[in-house]
Amino acid sequence: MNILETKGLTKSFGGVTANSNLDICIKKGSVTGLIGPNGSGKTTFINVVSGVYPATSGKVIFDGKDITSLDKYKIARAGIARTFQTIRLFERLSVLETVLVARHASYGASIWDAVLSTSRLRAANAREEARAKELLEIVGLGKQHYDVLGNSLPYGYRRSLEIARALALEPSLLLLDEPAAGMNREEFNFLQEIIQNVKQQGITILLVEHTMELVEAVVDHCVVLNYGQKLTEGPFCDCESDPRVIEAYLGKEDAEC
Repeated sequence: MNILETKGLTKSFGGVTANSNLDICIKKGSVTGLIGPNGSGKTTFINVVSGVYPATSGKVIFDGKDITSLDKYKIARAGIARTFQTIRLFERLSVLETVLVARHASYGASIWDAVLSTSRLRAANAREEARAKELLEIVGLGKQHYDVLGNSLPYGYRRSLEIARALALEPSLLLLDEPAAGMNREEFNFLQEIIQNVKQQGITILLVEHTMELVEAVVDHCVVLNYGQKLTEGPFCDCESDPRVIEAYLGKEDAEC
């Protein structure tokens, strides 16, 4: 069963077509890699799916429903969360507070509960704090990190916190946009574990990534883009050895050497 399908999805910016007539299916429960050379339209695809950019034409179907025209906050509520190439954390919030803020929509308490400090509010606070800690554990951030300012964490842990914040929305589909960029070997290995942990929670993942070692290690299926079009798809080993993919990454002359 597919959790996400795009049908003829096209996104143009003036005279430049970043995504052209893309038919892409993401199987529920899978880790799908979206790869291709720089400028091939990978991040644009994520931006259209998540509602950052409106589609020029075509459809985005999520969990059987057409979400093409929805605002991005409604898409997030429907079950799609994402990270960004550049980590964007809250300036003065601790690790735990960062995840709690992302969970505010699920509190189920009114403004009067807050004013009167009702038992319902206290129960909601306890429930949400427990869930936030569970999510932090999934990404490898334990109790020793709870009170640390998010922006003061080492780079790899900041990426982990960004993923935890996305998970706070309780998504069915998580879009990861180049999460391994700038990581050292230890952070890279840690990220690989996190992706496996998230998959074990039953969450589908679409991974945009240039680090082929990570793609090979974690994905079940690959889709390759080039110049905004789908070049090929299939198991990573098949995509990696496809002459068209080699040419797209290296150029025709180098591919023939």
